[in-house]
Amino acid sequence: MSLRIVRAMTVASSLLFTLGARADEPKARPLADVLFPEAREFFVSYCVDCHSDAGTHPKKRIALKNQRIERYEDLAGYASALRGVLDKWHPDGKPMPPRSAKRKPTDDERRAILAWFDRGAPNTRQGR
Repeated sequence: MSLRIVRAMTVASSLLFTLGARADEPKARPLADVLFPEAREFFVSYCVDCHSDAGTHPKKRIALKNQRIERYEDLAGYASALRGVLDKWHPDGKPMPPRSAKRKPTDDERRAILAWFDRGAPNTRQGR
């Protein structure tokens, strides 16, 4: 066998082993990459139970079709839609979490996250 083939087989074997190992690893915590702690805590507390693979809510399957919230990029990408559902004072918005949710954010928590979105949702520890 040529040295190239042996190297290619070694690389392929390593890659398969690595991919197999990752399949058995537990899923990453939703929004672990969000640096602003208030935003991370808000979305983990009120959203990811339905809107992430790690969620356990019975309606997760339906919620994931509409909006997946697992990484900072999801928050940034859905910023205008999230603003609408968080702004319960907006006449056209359908507030989330839904009325049937056990836990709901306070008005102050909603305002803090809306203000974060107004600042461009910066992914920094200070949220600025």
